[in-house]
Parts: sequence; structure tokens; C-alpha cells
Amino acid sequence: MQSSDAPQVPRIPADVTVAGEYRAEVAREFRAAYERGATIRALAKASGRSFGFVRKILSESGVTMRSRGGPWRRARVPEAQTDPAAVS
Repeated sequence: MQSSDAPQVPRIPADVTVAGEYRAEVAREFRAAYERGATIRALAKASGRSFGFVRKILSESGVTMRSRGGPWRRARVPEAQTDPAAVS
């Protein structure tokens, strides 16, 4: 999913309680969008709800969460390679 593509999830006003069958429906829609590549932040923005709400719904749905940072995050360099004292 490209960053300019907004995920297709329902807009949920803050004063609406998300419970019961409606919560299960929202969880299915969020999970499907997340599994297509949407980020938690993008889902939160598109739905009008908080990052924490979206993360909790995804967690309840049983989705396997991706690691932080996405594919552009650099790998860590082992300390021995960055420590000048370790170089002889």
C-alpha cells in the first residue's frame, strides 16, 4: 500500500461506543486493511479514532502485528564495528 492510499475503513465518531457485533465488524474491516498493508496510524487517521483504539481492535482480532519501522529502517551495526577501541 502506498502512503497516499487511504485505507477503506469506516469513520467512527468518538462518541460512538464500539461493542458487540459492531465491534466484531469493525475488527474485521481493520484487520483486512492492516493485512493489505495499511499502518495503524493510517487506520487511526482514516477512522477518526486513536492509535491505541486501532491497535487494541487489531490485537483483539488476532492479527499478527508487524514490527516497528517498516522496510526502510536500517539494520543496526554491531558495536564492535562502531567502537574505535575495538579496531586494532
